[in-house]
Amino acid sequence: APYFQDHFPLNPVLPGTILLESSLQLAYYFIENVLGENCQNYFLRKIEKLKIREFAKPGDIFYTQISLKEKQEDKLSL
Repeated sequence: APYFQDHFPLNPVLPGTILLESSLQLAYYFIENVLGENCQNYFLRKIEKLKIREFAKPGDIFYTQISLKEKQEDKLSL
């Protein structure tokens, strides 16, 4: 991807914001397709215990997992 060339040119890595965005999109998919709710009724309030332990380099494969921890009337904890 073209952003690898600009992000640390001597040591290309995937920017963390792209990893976060992919996780957020997975959460929206989960809300709409698994829970059957409109994701527009929810917004991201906080991210806790985020750990990126290694740099993501070109060619790496990512596996992202999401699960429902708690569901209240106006709040989901994923």
